[in-house]
Amino acid sequence: MENEPWARDLQEVLFWLEVASLSGEISDAVAKRLRNSNQNLLRFESEIDKSLDFKFLQKRVFFFELRKLDWLSKQYIRLGVDQKTMRNLLRLKERPDDGFFDILSHGDEKHLIIDGVKHKPEAAFQILRAEGLTFDKTIRLIACETGKKATGFAQRFADLTGQRVVAPTTKVRLDDNLEIILEAKGIFKEFKPRQ
Repeated sequence: MENEPWARDLQEVLFWLEVASLSGEISDAVAKRLRNSNQNLLRFESEIDKSLDFKFLQKRVFFFELRKLDWLSKQYIRLGVDQKTMRNLLRLKERPDDGFFDILSHGDEKHLIIDGVKHKPEAAFQILRAEGLTFDKTIRLIACETGKKATGFAQRFADLTGQRVVAPTTKVRLDDNLEIILEAKGIFKEFKPRQ
């Protein structure tokens, strides 16, 4: 892989990701460098796709505009580019694996909010499925209020994926101790597919 034309761009992306992980948060300058590196790398997306083992890549972290893939991680999807989401992702990756397929995004009771755009469950599911993503275990939505309504986002997402979904009833974040914090006495509620 190191002789491929995209290897240098990939090394640059990984370098800036390492800088971000060491600092614990993404500054505007590092975010700009990551965006630029990712844009360069995307020119080679089809060549990269052919070079990688997609069974290994079944679970991906999505960077900037949903098309930037981090094949170093298999258990998270991150949707969004803002500092709060990135900070939560870094903390989430430091936690021990507790058996969930995690989706980290902004959200509300009816939508995942991706870079400021609201997506209903069907649209979010289609975006992820178009990327070749499969869902093979319980999904945990770390997305504010997605579990607030009995027939809201989480229930419809469970129906679409055919998997159990656990989602917060209130706002959610990860604190400095890597704990998932629910505000205002919120809980993670479980939703089972109805089909």
